[in-house]
Amino acid sequence: LTPQGNRVLQLLAGGYTLARICQIMLITERSVRRYMNHLRDKFRARTLMQILAKAVAMGMVHLNLEGDND
Repeated sequence: LTPQGNRVLQLLAGGYTLARICQIMLITERSVRRYMNHLRDKFRARTLMQILAKAVAMGMVHLNLEGDND
């Protein structure tokens, strides 16, 4: 993954919304959606949950179950 794609993945895994990801990364919603589409292709997934499940299974992200994503 590119550094930006990886950052989007980590933020999505952290439970951040698209709007918040845009604010954090200083990019447009269109750009975030483009990164998400690339993630779907790379992980051969159809949904965000499938992307996250595969990323966790591969050790690429660790979910924060504490609920404090800000």
